[in-house]
Amino acid sequence: MAYNANELYKSASGTNPFPRCEPRTIQPKTFASGSGTLDPLTPVAFNTSSNKWVVWANGGANGAGTIKGFVGFDAVVLDSDEEVLGNVILEGKLHLDDIPVPSGQTLSNLKIALRSGPRDLGLIIQGLDQVR
Repeated sequence: MAYNANELYKSASGTNPFPRCEPRTIQPKTFASGSGTLDPLTPVAFNTSSNKWVVWANGGANGAGTIKGFVGFDAVVLDSDEEVLGNVILEGKLHLDDIPVPSGQTLSNLKIALRSGPRDLGLIIQGLDQVR
């Protein structure tokens, strides 16, 4: 397995680019090869057939339809030939208004997915209605 070279180091500027996001656990994860850039706080899932992280897709197969985390504060630039490492927020608080809706998905489907699973993982979504 070959990783695309990327630097996960970021200088500490002293400011949080997302003041309503309070991560408790962030870990580097392997993202499947692909194209495009995953913006910070994009919902991601773990694909059980490839054993790699992918962008969440409503109704996605092999676990891709279940939100398991969010891209960290640095965007993940996917590579078509190689896997890449990217930081994933696995626990913490996020605000709904800061979470980008992935391309091809709807806000309505994102809200449904956020209501059902991430809370059990320790991901609290503030500003989300219809949550027990």
